[in-house]
Amino acid sequence: MIPAEGQAREHFQKLVGQTFDVVVAIGDTAAYVAAGRDAATLIKTVMDQSKQSAGASVPPAQLFVAGAPIARFVQAVADENDKEDAAKAVKILEGAGGKDRVTMTMTVIPNGAKVRLEVQAGVVSLLRLAPIPKAGDE
Repeated sequence: MIPAEGQAREHFQKLVGQTFDVVVAIGDTAAYVAAGRDAATLIKTVMDQSKQSAGASVPPAQLFVAGAPIARFVQAVADENDKEDAAKAVKILEGAGGKDRVTMTMTVIPNGAKVRLEVQAGVVSLLRLAPIPKAGDE
């Protein structure tokens, strides 16, 4: 439910913008979901690419997430106490030369599925922001 007015609505608009589209396309052998700004354009592009590679072997599920846009979003909506850490994350990810992605790919194996998770160097670099416990800390 979208808040009608006030601070709740302002926070919601910071989260998703003035408009937020979710587009679902279902075909005979595939389903596509896109969300966010220009979702319809994105889903059309993906569907066109899928048609061009018809007959090619593809995994049953793939997920691609870019870290820099998420970090910029977190920075935009963070509480004042968290903005500094969020800014550090943005700097690390934007300085990663495009290597800020997490990729999940599923492949079919006999009697199941295998999932591969790939984390690029920029995302791994975020670990330097994590607090390091000292010996004896619990």
